[in-house]
Amino acid sequence: MNIYFKDEKLFKKLLSKTILKVEVGSQVYGLGEDAIPSFVHIYATSKSELYSFLNSYYTFQYESEKENLIFMNIHTFIRNLVTGEYTINFEAIHDKSLAGTELDFLYQNRAQFASYTVLKSYLNFAKVNSKKIQSEKEGDKWSFQLIEILRNLRFAESIIDNKFVLNNSSLIEEANEIKAAKFRYNKARLEDIKIEIDYRRIKANDLLSSKSVTRFLSEDFQYKLDKWLLELTESKCNWELDKSEMSYIYKAFEDNMASSEQ
Repeated sequence: MNIYFKDEKLFKKLLSKTILKVEVGSQVYGLGEDAIPSFVHIYATSKSELYSFLNSYYTFQYESEKENLIFMNIHTFIRNLVTGEYTINFEAIHDKSLAGTELDFLYQNRAQFASYTVLKSYLNFAKVNSKKIQSEKEGDKWSFQLIEILRNLRFAESIIDNKFVLNNSSLIEEANEIKAAKFRYNKARLEDIKIEIDYRRIKANDLLSSKSVTRFLSEDFQYKLDKWLLELTESKCNWELDKSEMSYIYKAFEDNMASSEQ
């Protein structure tokens, strides 16, 4: 759930509570530059959010023309990382900028999060986008959509092979070929990719059945993660959002409830 805001006071407060800022997007993957760079700000959760009666998985997104600025509190970041809700969280913990920081624990244990759930999230995104792409049949839109499908597929493959890296050489090579050829709609190419996706979905299920991959996290690591998060919470999460700032969350929750009733 994204909460878009322009409030400068809230923006500065979230900036001041940011533990780490991590860049995400095409440039990080070696796929070229995005029109607008994107950054995830992982911030110390406020007491107001931590003890709220609402347990929502939301992010704040500051409306800027120059940058896409996403603010995610550490508890939401961890939940979305584990559930695969935001695959960019899995990518973020592979960024070397985490090493030696207060989030070093996540970087050093990044392989622990390569779960069946995260793997299936990448494959599901690839499958859904492979169906949508048929409405974008020409030019740059087709190329961009095809590269995004392949990114999710190749990232899934690298998780299966225990070789996940942000700069995937196979993906970069394929993306460069697509850009150079300026592919128009190619049904045969798309069907081949769909077959690859289905094959990897079967492989993912086989890995789970053979217990070669955990569904979420191992029980031992869940406990270690909770211990680490508790220590971070006690040291960093001691501030509050005021009523006007919490109203963004209340409204987002209410809007979400209303849309689910329709």
